[in-house]
Amino acid sequence: MANGALSIIPVAEISEAKEFKRKGYLVAAERDGYVLDFADFGNSPFNFTRDKVEGKTIVYSTTNGTRIIDLASTSYMTIIGTFINISSLTDG
Repeated sequence: MANGALSIIPVAEISEAKEFKRKGYLVAAERDGYVLDFADFGNSPFNFTRDKVEGKTIVYSTTNGTRIIDLASTSYMTIIGTFINISSLTDG
């Protein structure tokens, strides 16, 4: 997001990520740390440079993270963040 991505769509299953790829989305997908063969990126933040992601929606599927997001989708509130924005998440 810091490099100008419009939005991120988390998907739990590889089949979902492949379907989005067929529709023309950029896809970040990995399993057990390995970038999937159809994906544009893995999960390293160093791959998401401004020239690649600015103005784009990114579909994101990881080994554990996106499955947890899917499980939390029925909760009252879910907050998702990274270490780079931890102070924004914890400041009241």
